[in-house]
Formats: sequence, C-alpha cells, structure tokens
Amino acid sequence: MTNKKQKQNFKVIKENGIMSIFDKNNNKIYYENSIGYWEKGKFDKNNNEVYWKNSEGYWVKSKFDKNNNEIYYEKSTGYWVKRKFDKNNNKIYWEDSDGFWIKSKFDKNNNEIYWKDSDGYWRKSKFDKNNNEIYYETSGGDKWEKPKEKIKPKPNKEIIKAEDLDKCLEMIKK
Repeated sequence: MTNKKQKQNFKVIKENGIMSIFDKNNNKIYYENSIGYWEKGKFDKNNNEVYWKNSEGYWVKSKFDKNNNEIYYEKSTGYWVKRKFDKNNNKIYWEDSDGFWIKSKFDKNNNEIYWKDSDGYWRKSKFDKNNNEIYYETSGGDKWEKPKEKIKPKPNKEIIKAEDLDKCLEMIKK
C-alpha cells in the first residue's frame, strides 16, 4: 500500500507582477515579484511560521512550545535566540548567540517582579492587589514608590455629659 500525499487547495493571487500563494489557513507560503525575488514560508499546525527562506539565500527558522511560545529562533547569519517560559507563558529566560541573557521572575498574578541581565543590570518591582506597580528599584539607582494615600481620621463620636456647653468644652480640653 502506498501513501499518497493529499492534495491541498492553494489560493494564488497575481497582481501587478507580484504573485502570492496562501495555504488553506491563509498563511503566505510563497511570494515572488517581477524581478525574480522570492520568499517561501513553512508553518506548523498552529500557524506558527517555522521556516522562511528567500532567493538571496537568507533564512530564518523557529521552534515553538505547545503553548505557541517561540522558544528558539535562528537566522542564516548565525544569530540565534533561546527562550524559556513558565507555566503561565511568562518569558523567564532569554539568551542569544552574542552571550547576552535576561532572567525574569513573576508573581502569582503574572507581574514581572524581578529581572536581571548579563550586563549586571536589574530591576525589582512590587504590585498591589489590583496589579498596579507601587514600587520599583533599579541597578542604576532609580527608585520610585507610589505615594501613600492620606488616611482621613475618623470623626470622634464621643458623647460627653455636661451641665452646659462651657463645661463640655472644658472637659474636652483636659
């Protein structure tokens, strides 16, 4: 028994010397202009572009995790980027082929509360229960804190028994 490839439907658009071809998910998988320049793309089942190449020999490839986060990116120039994500899809690590990296930490509400990089820079943040940043501090000496709201004193509803107003005022001032 032989496996035959299933035929696919492609949408082809030719206009003003430019041709574009789209797959069944409307991803542009091919482009060509009137002077012979072309681009080809490949997509995964989640419509993430995993490979791209052009007529000049330049290419880019990517890998994605099960949550569609791009975890690896590489160019034909040799440059690459690796990324790691936590269970909430927050980027917790980023590294490139030049040796630069960034590490991040997030709170339970997905607010970035700390990051540092390979150059020695860092930033700390605090957030309130509504996810508003209320404090930050950086390795460069910057610091900010949301001004505290002034609390109005509650009115004193003390009941004073006195013979008259003058004696009441006298008792209050004691």
